[in-house]
Amino acid sequence: MRRKAASNLPQERGRDVRENLTPGQLQAIGAAIVAWNEAERFIPVILGQAIGMSIKHYQEVSSRINGLEGQVEIIRKFQVLYPLIDKETGLLIENALASFLGYKKCRDAIAHAHIFNAPKGIGTHVKRRAEEWHVLLTEEALNKFYDHLVLLRSELAGVTGIFMTASITARKMEELPNRKVPNKIHESIQVFVRHLQKYQSERQALGSLPSCPDLSIPFPNIEELDSLVKD
Repeated sequence: MRRKAASNLPQERGRDVRENLTPGQLQAIGAAIVAWNEAERFIPVILGQAIGMSIKHYQEVSSRINGLEGQVEIIRKFQVLYPLIDKETGLLIENALASFLGYKKCRDAIAHAHIFNAPKGIGTHVKRRAEEWHVLLTEEALNKFYDHLVLLRSELAGVTGIFMTASITARKMEELPNRKVPNKIHESIQVFVRHLQKYQSERQALGSLPSCPDLSIPFPNIEELDSLVKD
């Protein structure tokens, strides 16, 4: 949905937002942003569970960490400490976290976009150091992004359950005489693993997000230039 913008491209837009974007596009933008918020709220909870912190304190910590990227990286670092999270489950979790960070770039571009080419449904988003990106704002693309986010939210709910079970079990194991995890704990975490697996498969079945078209005008080759001169 994003593409690095070429320089010096002409804009094609009017001054009125409601003339540049259809009601369907505006609705889809709002739905996508709210769906992102619903998915995003699980990251601080997962972080709290990953570092073994009480739920009533996780917001105090997570809100002081610089950005969601930092929170995800801490989750990744602590994940390896939990024996209940095996390699296969770890790959499922990593897929969800990596997708979350990838979708964040799309969400940021959508939320901060200016209309660039209204007929093609393309916005522009300027990042740090004057780095400009184009983002696809067509109704179809935004609705597909929304569908991905709804399923990602369910994946992150499963990740939350996995970390909650793993962290509580890790603390309880200190109290067990033989430090052997009961079978019911293994069964409990597998419920969340299957939940994560189900929604991740459904999201992947949606296919990739649509590509943003390249608006740059290719420089004509020698034959084309010659033809232009003759015409």
